[in-house]
Amino acid sequence: MKGIQKYITYVVAGIFIPLIGLFAGTMTENGVTWRYQISNNAVEITGVDGSALGALIIPSTIEGLPVASIGDSAFMGSMLTSVEIGGNVTSIGDYAFWACSSLTNVTILDGVTSIGDCAFQYCEKLTSIAIPSSVTSIGDAAFFGSGSREKVHICDITKWCNIYFGDSYSNPIHYGSDLYLNGEKIVDLVIPNGVTNIAPYAFYSCKSIASITMPDSLISVGEDAFYDCSGITSIMIPGNVTVIGDNAFSGCSSLNIVYIPTGCTVDKFSFVGKHIVRYKPRIFVSLDTNGGCLEQTIFERQFHSVYGTMPIPSRIGFVFNGWYFNGERVSDETKVEALDDHILIAQWTPNRYQ
Repeated sequence: MKGIQKYITYVVAGIFIPLIGLFAGTMTENGVTWRYQISNNAVEITGVDGSALGALIIPSTIEGLPVASIGDSAFMGSMLTSVEIGGNVTSIGDYAFWACSSLTNVTILDGVTSIGDCAFQYCEKLTSIAIPSSVTSIGDAAFFGSGSREKVHICDITKWCNIYFGDSYSNPIHYGSDLYLNGEKIVDLVIPNGVTNIAPYAFYSCKSIASITMPDSLISVGEDAFYDCSGITSIMIPGNVTVIGDNAFSGCSSLNIVYIPTGCTVDKFSFVGKHIVRYKPRIFVSLDTNGGCLEQTIFERQFHSVYGTMPIPSRIGFVFNGWYFNGERVSDETKVEALDDHILIAQWTPNRYQ
């Protein structure tokens, strides 16, 4: 049962003898008396004696042992204004800072891997929180009712895309916070190449995002991943994406047009009322030399990539003017906008000097 210290002792000649290797004690440092228990040479903070007030820094060690965790309900209802969690802490327990109604700022240093269920629930004044790249999971409703938050700081987009969020309220940006990457507000979100999946709820209701660039490595977009990101106006889903989860882009009120590869499975509610354009991910481009000579007359390109270096054909008595599609000249830097296989036609000018 959570929240109960699990240790048993016998009293022999005034000495407490632990039966199962757990020890509970207190330590006073900088005016704060910490309650803790020790197991397997690691410390879990279980609270403080008296009321926890003002700014609090969780110690890295107690009794020479690393402080590895903050226990369930450890600071529930405390009058903290700020807290720094770092050093050796790897986990923050369920309800650890539940209903800390004066808490405005939380800094979690690198090393923490998990944040428990309801850990910061009802922290109504929480305006800023930093989540390190070491975090891999955030429990159900961890930030439910913490609605005044303005800034969420992260340092690694790749790691953020892979965090397990128990539900939408697990994500600290749920209530429309701005997301900051290494101190810079994210307006144009670039998902790094190598990311294969965007986790459910990853950018839920992030108001600062105006555009998204997704990598060719991407395979799936999780449910509610970009729910209610109201600043996004258009989306280009890469050609290797096969699944877009339920409501992944629902509530994106400014979204006008979405490019989706053929063969990609899409939840019917993700793009209600949006203009969807289906495109062929890999497009064959044929070259009509229009009387000229060229060894290779067909090549493959990806939709929305540049055509790249184009071959130059030859024709006796003529000067090559370039490749054209629908009357427009195609350069090496022109993006492939055709939705399917197509033909580029060579244009020539007679050479008057031959």
